[in-house]
Amino acid sequence: MIGPQVGEDDVATRWTGVWGPSASPLPQSRLEWREPPSSHRQGLPHGPFTVGDFTRVLREAQILDNRAVEATGAAVVLPYGVALLERFRQLVRAAYEDAGLAEHEYPHTVPLSVAEPTREVVDLHDRLLLVGTDTDLAQGKPRLALTPTGEMVIYSHWARAISGRGDLPIRMYQRARYFRPVRGGRHGGRGVFHATEHDDVFEFHCAHADRDSQQQDLRRLRDMVANLIGRFHVPVVWSTRPPWTNRAEVADLAVAADAPLPLQATGQIACLYDQGTRFSRPYRIGFREQGDFHLSQQLAGYTSRRILMAHLMLGLHGRRQLFIHPDLAPVQVLVLLRGQASSPQATSALGRALAEGGVLVREVGCESAGALTKARREWQSRGVPVTVQLFEPRSAGEQWKAVLVRGDTGEECTVYCADPAVLAPELRALLADLGAAFANGAWEFARSRLVPATASDLPEVLAQRLVAVSALSVSEDAVRNLAALRRGEVLGFCRTDRSLPCVVTGKPVTTVAFVSPRM
Repeated sequence: MIGPQVGEDDVATRWTGVWGPSASPLPQSRLEWREPPSSHRQGLPHGPFTVGDFTRVLREAQILDNRAVEATGAAVVLPYGVALLERFRQLVRAAYEDAGLAEHEYPHTVPLSVAEPTREVVDLHDRLLLVGTDTDLAQGKPRLALTPTGEMVIYSHWARAISGRGDLPIRMYQRARYFRPVRGGRHGGRGVFHATEHDDVFEFHCAHADRDSQQQDLRRLRDMVANLIGRFHVPVVWSTRPPWTNRAEVADLAVAADAPLPLQATGQIACLYDQGTRFSRPYRIGFREQGDFHLSQQLAGYTSRRILMAHLMLGLHGRRQLFIHPDLAPVQVLVLLRGQASSPQATSALGRALAEGGVLVREVGCESAGALTKARREWQSRGVPVTVQLFEPRSAGEQWKAVLVRGDTGEECTVYCADPAVLAPELRALLADLGAAFANGAWEFARSRLVPATASDLPEVLAQRLVAVSALSVSEDAVRNLAALRRGEVLGFCRTDRSLPCVVTGKPVTTVAFVSPRM
């Protein structure tokens, strides 16, 4: 058996039977909506979609292009994707800084000697991407290695930086790039989650002088990560990973967040690791006090752009096209100006009123009806929450005409007004409506994917590619027994508030396992 024995007392989270926040009632908009013309409808059919569908939508939205580089998971981030990722990075950095984590930068390439202490913890054979010239590699003498995670270089630094108890605690993070060998596949498929190069990994590492302070910090950071994921409106299952089917050698305990995805699978989007002294021992991280050397107690964790990818998938599910929650959209309201005000120097009163209220506005001047249609189609694919087609009065006494378009349903509403600025309060309320609808839809979808399953109906639940919630004893035999079904894997364990019969042994247990179809 690899790793420690894990019992019910080690299960770090609790399953209550009510998953996630309760749905809030949707605000009632005063606008009257109508179905969009058939010529304005585009995108995917309703129902399940594939990763290929997803990456095609991202290309059309100018978010990323996964066809440019022949490497598994490689993608070129396009201009609108850069703006979206900047919003993601801002939210992550703000959450980390509020939690008292200080940002560092570390190199992506390290001498092979830096990896040697890690070999005492985990087998690195065929798990490093090596750097060298053709001659170096032909002679079997690579010069450097690309970092698969941050531990190697960060903990080598700590070993030199810590000399006394006063140097602790260390609480830091970095925006990292992971490089890991990936076997098989081209660039498409599941590359948005499994890639040779993992960018925008915000990993945090902390070292403490004693176990109590390390455990308190672990709980604080778990709450921080949970709140951060909530900012992205991505429902997740928190559970304790079983050590027997995971990399148990790297941590005493691993607690992960998994998002049910419209791909009929789940994706891990965050994780925290109670490392104890597993890395401080080989790297000799600690301090000497009264003649004894005390190893630091360490923890680690990460969030990554997978959170954003999960958000985009949820925004596509059940709709004909992409929709981004207003909290994350780089452009919340798109104003398409038609008329004399379409000159580049013109700024609409509506745009000013929205911007003054904190709304992210983009104005596009359209010199003709054809230009307006082209701009609408281009921006429609990007998931902008609200589009306003604004038509200037053609003669004295006429009013402005505004056609409001919802990004989630494509429904339209036509409003006439003397001054477009009067629409600003209504549009701000509409953004709130759209955000509430997105969040409620995401939670409803996630809840529909989690199905309680007994021993008799577990195979059928997995065959339908749902996530089974089944009573299971916390043991290697039970986990491997379920793995033998060959339809899914045990994501992790949670405690329950009542005793249930284990689906393997039939004996009463107070823990449940989340059993997910494999991605």
